[in-house]
Amino acid sequence: MVKFPIGTSDRSQNIAKNVAYIFVVKGISIIISFLIIPITLDYVSKPIYGIWLTMFSIVSWLSLFDVGLGNGLRNELSRVVAQNDKDAAGEYVSTTYFAMTAISVVLFLISLILCNSLDWIKILKLPKDYAYDMSRTMMILSFFFCLRFVVQLISIIYYSIQKSFMVELIGMVGNFISLLLVFLGRGYFPDDRLLFLVYALCLPPIVVMTVFSIVLYNSKSYVYLRPKYSSVRISKMSSLMNLGFKFFVLQICGLLTYSMTNFLILQFLNADDVTYYNIAYKYFSALLILNNMFCAPLWSAFTEAYTLKDFPWIRSSMRKLNKLFLAICGIGLLMLVFSPIFYRIWLQNQLTIPFSLSLVTMLFILVCCYNGIVVAFINGVGKIRLQTYITIITTIIYIPACRFLAIEMEFGVTGFVGYMFAVNLFSSLVAVVQSEKIIKNRAYGIWNR
Repeated sequence: MVKFPIGTSDRSQNIAKNVAYIFVVKGISIIISFLIIPITLDYVSKPIYGIWLTMFSIVSWLSLFDVGLGNGLRNELSRVVAQNDKDAAGEYVSTTYFAMTAISVVLFLISLILCNSLDWIKILKLPKDYAYDMSRTMMILSFFFCLRFVVQLISIIYYSIQKSFMVELIGMVGNFISLLLVFLGRGYFPDDRLLFLVYALCLPPIVVMTVFSIVLYNSKSYVYLRPKYSSVRISKMSSLMNLGFKFFVLQICGLLTYSMTNFLILQFLNADDVTYYNIAYKYFSALLILNNMFCAPLWSAFTEAYTLKDFPWIRSSMRKLNKLFLAICGIGLLMLVFSPIFYRIWLQNQLTIPFSLSLVTMLFILVCCYNGIVVAFINGVGKIRLQTYITIITTIIYIPACRFLAIEMEFGVTGFVGYMFAVNLFSSLVAVVQSEKIIKNRAYGIWNR
């Protein structure tokens, strides 16, 4: 049996197995993700790669319209599974699939109109003589995203039944297939390269999620979770939406902040800066990935522990996770020192990333890591109103603040990352205070909502 440092209970041992499996699977995924960038850069130019990243960010805004149902399902399903209420579990799953499918159809119809009416050449700053149909490319990208909108619910199910390592396995298999398609197929698609990237990078994850969904819902242990129209209960929507709407607001703010970053860098600066930002983020996101290996299984575990009033386990888990964060900080400093060498080898001297950008990106990622620890608990217990208010305020001032730092203060792309570091640091400090109040049963008013 794998031993996990936060305890020896069944819950802790289940987390231990998840973390061990995630460590192996995520390690392979990291290698794949690092390989796919230089291969893609070799296939398309640096500006075109930046434009691809911007395209994907724009379409990802569609995920706003799940109105928090996914995260609402995660908490409610974790709760009823902890209580062994299989009928309610099946009803929550079926109702969410039904609602998400309906939303997806509406989104695709709206995207059809937008894809054919907007001037994508101007929006994406493509050359005016660009020879390919960008409306068709954006339409296909939107279609794939709407499909993923529904099938990615399998990830929520796996999180809720505390098998988070399966989510990582799904991602690894999908990314591996995408890597093979880009590596083997680029010689056969020398013309419309953006369209090829849409197919190669978006379709495999959808297929993989669908296959894993079929396997889970036909397994004997979890057949009760299989979505069925007869199990759809509109009455379940109220509990899903009550908490889900708060998560929805957080999703809106999160996407406006992070998904708009590529678009705003492109508008305020240029496509090269989009690539610089994403390369630095990709490198240091290995720290976030390592942190999430431990935090990913904990959200639903915290929901279960809070439902069963197991506060000693919660306190023990938080102490050990704080020690983990200190180790991650040490790794981050080593990555910063060796970053110029790594960039040179990884990117084969195609790009030079400014050290200032690497430094601020490392600080930003480290704050995100710590935020992930405390927010996993706060999200798990559903006390997110204070977090929502802070996020709304920081999102409102996001665009003018970034414009001021990037252009007026002449910090360039480093200014964008610097702002995200500052707001995440403030959010983390508030979350620490709130989590302490909840664990000690001293949370009142907004601290307990």
